[in-house]
Amino acid sequence: MKILRNSDDDYVLFDLLKQGDEVAFGKIYNLYWAELYNAAYKRLPEKEKCQDIIQNIFTDLWNRKTELDLEKPLAYLHTAVRFQVLKHISRSPKNNFFAESFENELISPYRLMVSCWKGKWRN
Repeated sequence: MKILRNSDDDYVLFDLLKQGDEVAFGKIYNLYWAELYNAAYKRLPEKEKCQDIIQNIFTDLWNRKTELDLEKPLAYLHTAVRFQVLKHISRSPKNNFFAESFENELISPYRLMVSCWKGKWRN
């Protein structure tokens, strides 16, 4: 079930966060955690890694609260999720199947051509 939020309330919460209000941070965390987790999981179906990514985003949000000037807080958080997921995928050897698959597609026609030539030379 999607929680209906008032964007004005969101701005108030983020303004309070910027002032170091821990209660506001807790409300932001509770409001956005599930939505951000779902966004991460759609791109990276690894439960624990997605939880780590979302936790890191909120940790970074708290640590940089005074530096951030957020006109669109939700867009900022979703962009952070996308960036962190893509960063994980690009650094993970487990997910190199994208690169390997692409490489195989490039090499396959060459291998087919070479095997055909070898067949002709044997006959």
